[in-house]
Amino acid sequence: MATLFIHAPYWKAAPGERYSFEYICKTGIGEGYAIWRKWAAIIKEGWAVVLLRSDKQQKRAEGILAGPGLVPTGLYVNGVQRYNVPIERLKEVSFKKEVNFNRYGVWVIDC
Repeated sequence: MATLFIHAPYWKAAPGERYSFEYICKTGIGEGYAIWRKWAAIIKEGWAVVLLRSDKQQKRAEGILAGPGLVPTGLYVNGVQRYNVPIERLKEVSFKKEVNFNRYGVWVIDC
């Protein structure tokens, strides 16, 4: 199954703050993820989305990429496009980490 993995580490935001795992679970929106152009071109509404916090407290939530899919929000400092990731049916599940994230906290498995 095609899956978008996004990371919400503790160092980026304390629990409850805007970029935290808890905030993303509550709002259903992962804000400002820098995603390479080649991946953004293939990621579509309906893809599985896995939200991980794989550092201090290991947490995992799974959901589905909601419409309209990735929403452009601006550029990262090196020119990589940033996107908001709308996620529906996001549900916390037991922790499992099967990927290593890129420097932007994102990974894609396109099956």
